[in-house]
Order: sequence, then structure tokens, then C-alpha cells
Amino acid sequence: MNNLVFNVKNNSEPTIMLSELGYKGNQHTNTEIPTIIEQDIVKKITDLIQTQTPFSFSKYGDGEYLCALDGHGNNCDFDHYTPKLQHGLKTSFKYMIEENKYHNTYIAAWHDKKICHFWRSLVSDEFKDKIQWADYHTFIVDVKDFNNSQNNSDLNDKISLYKSIQDSTLNKYIICNNTMNKMGLLFNTSNILNIPYNNWFDFHFDAVLATMKSKIGDDPQPMIITSCGMSSKVLIAELHKIYPNGLFLDVGSGPQFICTKCDLRGRDYSYETIYNAFKPILPLDWDSK
Repeated sequence: MNNLVFNVKNNSEPTIMLSELGYKGNQHTNTEIPTIIEQDIVKKITDLIQTQTPFSFSKYGDGEYLCALDGHGNNCDFDHYTPKLQHGLKTSFKYMIEENKYHNTYIAAWHDKKICHFWRSLVSDEFKDKIQWADYHTFIVDVKDFNNSQNNSDLNDKISLYKSIQDSTLNKYIICNNTMNKMGLLFNTSNILNIPYNNWFDFHFDAVLATMKSKIGDDPQPMIITSCGMSSKVLIAELHKIYPNGLFLDVGSGPQFICTKCDLRGRDYSYETIYNAFKPILPLDWDSK
């Protein structure tokens, strides 16, 4: 396990809201915004992993939107919006849509279609309708997943997705902060690069990218799993330029509850509930680790 040690403190600045940026409800409204989300995305990604087919899944949510829109403030993790990160998010999105030669580029769509339109506005006209929007909660287990009327099929599909990562024979590389190190056990890999909890992009991104390039080396098809905030979108884009045959999974906070026992996103269910759901794919000594 590689650990990059940086002295980065959490900042206590309050989160900037849309209204504080002068955002108006109809600012990006466009009746031509695609409303179709890729169907059966959980099963589709599971199949891509099992068949070792190159693809990327990146989450461009409200924090990424606010940073790209204004470049000032911070998100719910107290990760600063900066002009450098603002530029990185915009260019990474444009690259993944316009220059990625594979069709399996999935963008997790935030719940507000107006925000999706903002991202859509960054790419050339010929690519606007080629964006493959995916469910933002693809890797997140929601309380509704436990209440699915068809024998918890949504929950079972998500657990199968996690198991497909766990069982993959590809070399897997995780980038996360040290509170998420149990992802190594969950996904069956010891290749973990620890980054700070937040505010690492402006000063440490180049070092993180160089370390990942050194760690991956000439691996022709790495599986890269990120849980490192807004900066992960830029990291995925830069690594994709070097490893176009890779599989890129921006899992974000999806595994957080099962790995840390801490519900930082208001999931509305207990750790025992998520543990029992994942128990069939967890090591017997999971809770003692």
C-alpha cells in the first residue's frame, strides 16, 4: 500500500448554495435537454467489468457543477472550489466526451436536469446528444433498494456489481483517503494510494498522478477505482489519456457506509442493514478489520 502524506487541514468555510451564486431556476433550462438515463446501468457496468471491456463512469454532481460554474466556495466535504480545479473539471468533462474513442463513457447525472444542461453546454454541438447519462446512485445503495417489490432486485444487482469488481482478475488500483482503506478488502486489492480527505488538487495533483503512473507502469488494462472527491474526475481523464484500455470507476461515497460504519450522507438505514446485505461477499472477519 502506498501512502502519500500531506499536511492538509479541513476548512470550515460554509458551503456555497446555488442561489448565492446568482443561479436562477430557469437559467439553464432547455426543452431539448436529454431526459433519458441509460437503462439498466448497474447490470451494464457489471457486464463490462466481467467482460473486461474498457469503460468509464464519472460522477459530475452538484459540487462539481458549483466549482465549474464559479470556482469559489466549497462542497459538503469542505473541499475548496478553486480556479485551477474549475478549469480541470471543465477540460476533463470535455475530454471524456469528445476525445474518448470508446463509446462506453458514462456520466452520472445529478438529479437536476438544468445542471446536466450546463455540462452539455461545454461540449461541441456534434457531441451534445452523445453524452451517455447514468444514474448518479449507480454505486450508492439507497433505502429504496431495500424496498424493491421484486425480491430486492435493485439491491441484489448493486451487490452483484460490487462482487464483479471483487472477482475481477484485472489489476485494481484504488485512490482514496485513509478512512476508506477497507475498500481494499472489499474489492480484493492491496494497491491503494491514500490522498488527503480534501483540498489536495491545487498542490498535490501532479504528485498523485505521477505516483499512479509509476504504480500502474505498463499495465495494459488497469481497473482504476476512485473515491477522492471532485478531483477524481480530473484524475480519471488524465489517466485515461495514458491507459485508454482501462476501466475507470468513480465510486465516490458509494462504499463509505459499509467501509467506515459512518453514515455521512443520510442513507436512512443502519449499518447493520447494509452489513447484512453485503455479508455474502464480505470476509468473515470484516468487522474485526
